[in-house]
Amino acid sequence: MTPRKVKRTTSPKAKSASSLSARVLSLARKLHPYQVQVRRHLHQRPELSNQEFDTTHFLTAELAKFGATCWKLKLPTGIIAEVKGSSPGPTIAIRTDIDALPIFEQNKIPFASKSPGKMHACGHDAHMATVLGTARLMSELRDEFSGVVRFLF
Repeated sequence: MTPRKVKRTTSPKAKSASSLSARVLSLARKLHPYQVQVRRHLHQRPELSNQEFDTTHFLTAELAKFGATCWKLKLPTGIIAEVKGSSPGPTIAIRTDIDALPIFEQNKIPFASKSPGKMHACGHDAHMATVLGTARLMSELRDEFSGVVRFLF
């Protein structure tokens, strides 16, 4: 008996998911320089907990540039933003801290902290850049997903 050749096909749903994955990866690669720039900007301007006024202003302005809906909190700092997809669906949240630590930066890098005694030694600058980049990416993909993505800074 000779083995039959089986023609493998990919379902339309799988093709669509594969196409979306490729688009997400392409957009993420294009966003990488933006995220590096944001991270360095935030790293140079650390603010301690409950004093992140400039950070909140910066994040709000960036989110507004790509059409995210923003809400101020009842707290003096922090922001909630949201990107809605093209149709109703689940809501997910992505969160990041925004504060720095009371530490003197000793790194000799071009984007070192400009605030003596304050530093993003905790990585929150990178976290904010990642979440902000994700918000921008989701804004560009809003016609391709259902539901809501909420961003908590």
